[in-house]
Amino acid sequence: MLEELYDGKVSSERILSDKGISTNLLADGAVNYRVLADDAVRPEHIVQNGVGELQLAGNSVSTVKVQEGAITSPKIMDSSITERTLNTFINNRIYNTNYKLGVNIGNAYDNGNFLDLYINDLRIFISSGTTLFSITNQEFRLERNTTLYIDMSETTPKIVKSTAPPQSGAEFGTGGFFDDRKILLLSNAYGTLMGALADSFKNAVAKTLNEKVLAKKEGDNYLVYVQSKANPKRFTQYLIEHKELDYIDGDKYSNVKVNTLNGAKAVTRNMDNTFTSGTEIVHGGAWDCAIREVNTSDGIGGIAHGDEIQNFFKVKIDGGISDIPSTLTHYESVEFVAGSNLYRDSQTFPDNQKLATHFKSFKFTGDGLTMESSVKFLRDATLNYIYLGMCPINKQFTDKAYSDVDVIENDLTKTAPIHQEKSSVNVINVYGSTASVNVEVLERVTDLSENTRIEEVSYNKIYFDLADNNEVAKEGNVYRLRTKFEITLL
Repeated sequence: MLEELYDGKVSSERILSDKGISTNLLADGAVNYRVLADDAVRPEHIVQNGVGELQLAGNSVSTVKVQEGAITSPKIMDSSITERTLNTFINNRIYNTNYKLGVNIGNAYDNGNFLDLYINDLRIFISSGTTLFSITNQEFRLERNTTLYIDMSETTPKIVKSTAPPQSGAEFGTGGFFDDRKILLLSNAYGTLMGALADSFKNAVAKTLNEKVLAKKEGDNYLVYVQSKANPKRFTQYLIEHKELDYIDGDKYSNVKVNTLNGAKAVTRNMDNTFTSGTEIVHGGAWDCAIREVNTSDGIGGIAHGDEIQNFFKVKIDGGISDIPSTLTHYESVEFVAGSNLYRDSQTFPDNQKLATHFKSFKFTGDGLTMESSVKFLRDATLNYIYLGMCPINKQFTDKAYSDVDVIENDLTKTAPIHQEKSSVNVINVYGSTASVNVEVLERVTDLSENTRIEEVSYNKIYFDLADNNEVAKEGNVYRLRTKFEITLL
């Protein structure tokens, strides 16, 4: 073969003779990848020009290992190739358009000045199917005019974040290269997204922003996350808690078996799809029901007051009845419905006397929480109150409030008009510099007096009362309140 080359029997017209080492693809197939010097290749030329080992397979060069400093072509920068076969290198050079990229992007955000993305899995293949590079579970932030690329020039490819502009974007398109050894992944260049991940990133942003309701089950409890409309990374985490406690003499919280709403936290969604531990924006306690008869030790209903035994409990996801898995999952809507019996205060009447039936529903959508609470009395009862809507808001987040019957902004750091009972309140908003809780009455059913107030205690607690002190609820009468809660976090 070497003598044939020396005698000029190679048919290709693409043999270079600049005394450098170049790559050539010859027409007759005799030599697949060849370095030529002068007019022929002799063994002594191979040694003279720095190629230390030559292996022949048939009429082709199968592997050429190159020592440091052997190749001086400017296309290969100014560095040598070590611990890499020339055949693999040439394949990367000539067939760079055969790189295949597979990616799974998790959460992604584009706020204009910077891009955030979490790469679950990224792999670079060549046409043979060989994986050249891969990463998993990594988070990246690209400020304006920064670029993410894979550098294939090293023995071990690596991912690089750079301020160098993607100069080859116009030539190679949005999936282009810096050059034939740097694969452009994503560039936030001058407000324009470029690179092989550009479309995947845009799709991931749309998916992340659309995930307005997430939920998972933890033991017997459920956590529901609702995205804030003001900041897509901020969520309200609602706890649906299961509690079961037999009657205990002297324990006003006992005689209870319920699944009910018990508190809400302001949390931030991390790039890896976990959440910060968060701070309570709404304290634990009664939201849906608290009823008190006159001359009793305490009210009744739920976790905060006891004396409620659940008859059924169902979970509805996207309208169908189905339980929620332990893995965080996106839904359009999540609803919890339950029916129970309410008993007269067991510390006053220890023989479990039924007072009323109770139906409740907590439905979560991208617009917030819609809560329905309805009671039907099974006996006449003289009452102190019927609270079917409450919200104990943390003062750390809120110091002002207004309602649709007020004409002022109320300062909650001192006694204010909104602390007094008012009738016909259908909208009440409690807020501060970083959060707001807006509550709207969608339906109110009562034949007794109704009023609304914010209680001036250690928290800013909203009460919707469907009965005045000493009013009588008759056997068979139904009282219902349906309210919508929207918590906004900045």
